[in-house]
Amino acid sequence: TTVVVNNSESDNSERVYHLGFGVRGVGSVNSNVFLNANDYFNRSELHNKFNGGLGFYIKIRPIRWISVELINDYMFGTFDNIQLNEFFKIPLVVGLRAHVFDFGGFDLYGVAAGSVSFMTYDSGRGWFCDNNVFAMFGGQFGGGISFIASGFEIGLDLRYTIEEAPDQAPL
Repeated sequence: TTVVVNNSESDNSERVYHLGFGVRGVGSVNSNVFLNANDYFNRSELHNKFNGGLGFYIKIRPIRWISVELINDYMFGTFDNIQLNEFFKIPLVVGLRAHVFDFGGFDLYGVAAGSVSFMTYDSGRGWFCDNNVFAMFGGQFGGGISFIASGFEIGLDLRYTIEEAPDQAPL
């Protein structure tokens, strides 16, 4: 005797993905930027102060342990040793997060990402005048922790960013 059970209903409760988007506050402290790095004795150095701004993110977590993120920030900052010391920076970041825990209210993760940042200096005639927009490529790695309750997420994300120096500087 053979018994065949035909269950046409599939249980998709295990196939859960999360899509999130939100607003983020950003702060960074950059290392000094060396210009003319090939000539050690004649190189210039930009001293950077604390800078920050606001941004947004989109995150999709298609499987339990991995998520993909897109981050766009708008940051203002200053250098302390040049005449035109204010700058505006727009980093665009695409990254992967590796999550320690399954879906739930507590999230601990590591992240690796690639980035391109667009920087402009205030030339005295406006931020985007005189063709002074420069692209800088880089990467990030770090981690974060967050708590999710009632559809809202609050967390702390710390990253180390490596970027190339700007093509030109307003010295």
